[in-house]
Amino acid sequence: LDVADGPDRMARPPQALLADLGPLALSLPLLAGLCAPLAHAKLAPLLDRAASCCQHLAGLVGRCCGSAGGLAADDGPPPGSLPLDGALAILDALSALARWRSAGTSGVGGQDPLLPRGVQRRLISVLSWAVVLEPQAEARMEVVAGVERLLQERALADDPG
Repeated sequence: LDVADGPDRMARPPQALLADLGPLALSLPLLAGLCAPLAHAKLAPLLDRAASCCQHLAGLVGRCCGSAGGLAADDGPPPGSLPLDGALAILDALSALARWRSAGTSGVGGQDPLLPRGVQRRLISVLSWAVVLEPQAEARMEVVAGVERLLQERALADDPG
């Protein structure tokens, strides 16, 4: 995105703004899909980077389309949104992060033990953004049910231990 365009950029239609992002806007599902295997492999630094990229891309797409996607509900999800399988991969990554904590391996590989909490917050941020854009109530409910399950298991607790 070219900063020189100034405030007029946001007056453009959402599709034009997404076109400016090019293929980058479509990489969110791929990055989300990487989060689960990285979490299961306990590759904390790579998971942190993937989660951070997901969060930034979600923010860019959100700015392009607005919080409601900038499209009518019957148009389907906007380009660059996170499909259900990507959201489920993020839920799987959150579950794996919880197992790190319950196994007492929060500081995986000598990493900062607070790193999983930061990753958890990033992934939850992406999930909340994805649920807002998801036009299918069933898909939203599936993601919400997954988050509720993690909350009931105390997997999303904010305590450091």
